[in-house]
Amino acid sequence: MSEVKVNKISPRSGTTVTLGDSGDTFTLASGVSLTGVNATFSGDLTVDTNTLKVDSTNNRVGIGTASPSEKLFIEDSGNTRIEVKSTGSTTATSIGTINNAGSLGRILMYSTGIGAYGSLGAGEVAFYSNTAGMSIMNDNASGVIKFSMQSGAEKMRIESDGDVLIAKTSNSLGTVGIELASNGKVSATRSADPAMSLNRLSTDGQILDFRKDTTTVGSIGSNNGVRLGIGTSDTGIKFWEGDGILPANPASTFADRDNAIDLGYSSNRFKDLYLGGNIYLGGTGSANALDDYEEGTWTPAFSRASSAPTVTHSRQTGTYSKIGQTVIAFFDMVVDSYSGGGGDYRMVGLPFATNMSISNGGFSRSVIRAATLMSTDFRVNGDSSFVNASNVTLKNYNSSGGEVAVSPSSSGRLTGYIIYTTSS
Repeated sequence: MSEVKVNKISPRSGTTVTLGDSGDTFTLASGVSLTGVNATFSGDLTVDTNTLKVDSTNNRVGIGTASPSEKLFIEDSGNTRIEVKSTGSTTATSIGTINNAGSLGRILMYSTGIGAYGSLGAGEVAFYSNTAGMSIMNDNASGVIKFSMQSGAEKMRIESDGDVLIAKTSNSLGTVGIELASNGKVSATRSADPAMSLNRLSTDGQILDFRKDTTTVGSIGSNNGVRLGIGTSDTGIKFWEGDGILPANPASTFADRDNAIDLGYSSNRFKDLYLGGNIYLGGTGSANALDDYEEGTWTPAFSRASSAPTVTHSRQTGTYSKIGQTVIAFFDMVVDSYSGGGGDYRMVGLPFATNMSISNGGFSRSVIRAATLMSTDFRVNGDSSFVNASNVTLKNYNSSGGEVAVSPSSSGRLTGYIIYTTSS
C-alpha cells in the first residue's frame, strides 16, 4: 500500500475530490481538521476507537464504544452514561447525568452546589437549581410517580391506577389535598377554609353548570352581583341579601319570578313548616296575615264568682284550636258533687285569657248535655268582669229569651264548646 502525504489540497469551488479505493484507510493527524467541506463516507467512520464510531452497516452511532448496540449508544467505562460538566469553576461540577454507575435509569440535572442530590435512587428524574428544585421519581415497586421539592416534601403523585393526588399521599377524603380520580371524580379537602372558589367576571349568570348525558339539568349562578341562585330550567330560588329566599328564573339570570312556583305537590308534600312570623294567604296585606295557629288541651273546672266551692270532678277534658286571635274551646266536664262558695256559677281554666269588653260578646250557644247539673239549654256569656279573664259565667235562658243565673243541682255533666277571641 502506498503512502501519500499532501501538505494542502485546495480544489476549486464545486469540485468533487475522491480519495482512495475500497479498503483504503485515511488518517488525519492530530491537530488536523476538515473545514468548509462536505464529507461523504460510504463505510464506517471512526474517530479514535473509543471516542466516536459511525457504523454504516447497522446505521448506529457509538460514543465511547467501537461496537454500538443501539441507534445511539453512549458508554463510559462499561456504564451507559451522559454527563455534562460545568466549566464555571476550577473544579468541573456535574450538572447532568443519565444512567451512571450504581443508579441505573437515573437522570439528574442540577447546578453547582447541589451535587448532594446525585444520591437519588434508580428510576428517578430530578431537576434542581441552587435554591429550589423538583424531583420526579417512578417508584418501581408500587408503580407510583412522585413529584417532590428540593426539601424532600412530596407535592404530587400519579398512582398506578391513574389517580392524581395533589398535596396529599392518600386518596382518603379526610386528608387535605386534591384528588383527580381516573374515573372522573374530583375531590378537594381543606381545613378551616373553603375547599373550592369559583369566580365569574363581568356579568351575572351561571357559575356552575350541572349536566346529565351532556344535557344541562341545573345550575348555580349569580343575580344582581351579590345574590346566589340555584335552579333548573325556569324554576329556581335565589338568596336575597335582605334576609329572604325568593322564587327565581335560572334561564333569565335568576331574575324574579312572581306567583308562578309551587312549594310541594299534592302527592309530594313537605312535612313540617316552622315559622316565627306570618303566613299571607290570598293577598299581601295585613288582613291576609295568619300570625298564629295552635292546638292543645285544657282542663275545665266548675267554680263560682265570689268564692270557690268545694268540688269533686270525675271528668275534666278539653281541647282547643287557636287561629290567629280566635279560640275554639271544646269541653266535657262531670261534677260528682260541690258545696259552698258564692256568686254566679262559672267554668274556669280557659286555655287563653279573653279580650271581650261587653256582655255576651263573641260567644256562641253551647251544646249542653245537662243531666241533673243544669236545666235544659243555656248560654255561656261574658260580663264586665270577664275582660282578660280565663273563665266564663254560666247563665240560662228564661221563657222570654232573657238571661237568668243558673241554679244547678249537686251533680251532673256539662259538654259543649265556646268561641271567643284573645288579645294575641
